Amino acid sequence: MICGMEIGMFIAGVMALIKGRMTISKTRAVEGVPARLLGLIAMTPLPIVLLVGVVIGVIQGDNAQALLANNNLAMILTEAGIVIGIAVLVFGVGFALSTDVSDTPKKKKKTRRVVDTDYGEDVGSEEEERPRRRRRVQSDDEEF
Repeated sequence: MICGMEIGMFIAGVMALIKGRMTISKTRAVEGVPARLLGLIAMTPLPIVLLVGVVIGVIQGDNAQALLANNNLAMILTEAGIVIGIAVLVFGVGFALSTDVSDTPKKKKKTRRVVDTDYGEDVGSEEEERPRRRRRVQSDDEEF
């Protein structure tokens, strides 16, 4: 479960780096440089947990396998603490920096109501017509 959360945060971080936008909730998002920095922070749990494992292995040397067997729950809790701590940091700071995206008006297709001028009845909606080209007057000496 924690590994899935690490991978999900890593993917969200990569997407934030590429798009420059990190969605915090349905109506809130961070855009620009802050989103990219939060994306970098969201990518850090995987390397940090790997680094902690390497450091424990180097310190313990030959006894690393015995340490992992005896303290399996401690290692799981350490990894969970790192991942959840960084997730809280990213989404907490992200929520503080986010803006409400539900306020932005959605683009509507421009339509125009056509009214019959003789009777004042609503004929229906049609798309805006393009302006018509003016006809070019050809002289007698021009060829078609």
